[in-house]
Amino acid sequence: MAPSVVGKTLKLWGENLMKHLFRIVTALFLLGSATASSSDPVRMTFAGPPPFVIAEGTSGISVDLIRAALAVNGHVLEVVIVPTKRMLLEMQLGNVDGTSSVQGLDYDDSQIFLGDGMFDYSDYFYTRSEQGLSINEPEDLRGLNVVTFPTAKNIYPIWLEPVVNEGGYIEVADQISQVKMLYRGRADAVLADASIFAFLTNQYLEESGDARIEVSQSKLIGRITSLPAFASETIRDDFNGGLSQLRASGRYQEIFDAYIRQSP
Repeated sequence: MAPSVVGKTLKLWGENLMKHLFRIVTALFLLGSATASSSDPVRMTFAGPPPFVIAEGTSGISVDLIRAALAVNGHVLEVVIVPTKRMLLEMQLGNVDGTSSVQGLDYDDSQIFLGDGMFDYSDYFYTRSEQGLSINEPEDLRGLNVVTFPTAKNIYPIWLEPVVNEGGYIEVADQISQVKMLYRGRADAVLADASIFAFLTNQYLEESGDARIEVSQSKLIGRITSLPAFASETIRDDFNGGLSQLRASGRYQEIFDAYIRQSP
């Protein structure tokens, strides 16, 4: 083969080799970028009492469920503890990537990406049995001091607006204080989720040394689904897919049982 032909052949071979190498390097770079992106922390706001958020967000049903669901697709959860009324606002301001729940908050679902419901809160009124109170209708709260969780009046306006107007409505963010107020006679009725009330009653009795008293539970006032929300549709979809896998594998129930079975 003539030297000129050999030279051209080697040059062409070299150019093709460089093109292939460039493609391989580019593909590896993009793969690495995608992997890094999926492992970037997903910052989400949390608020609420045990057993759903415990010890400044290090554990709890809500925390563990969202962490596990996001991890299915390689995401790492970063918990941001805020007051309930700032949970959605922090996401709207661009400070976080999502919120663990929009329960009781005003939102436009065209501007956020709602995730699938994680669980339902089952809300009841609790009273001291010695009072002999029977709460079956909103009128039964007339004249009572009623302690609730934040945003409760937005969720149950028919029940609570008359109480607000009478001046007997009290919102308490630290829900263990609700139990204390009921036990000490500073509240006539407490509105709370059954799991939360049972968990915090045990905690209160352990910390205070008070004797357990008989408490009456009203009829079911309502069930509220805990809906997370995200600023990114992709992360929302990853969360939904992960949550579905947790349910199918049994891990979802395991997380619940780890906390609920500690309550009576």
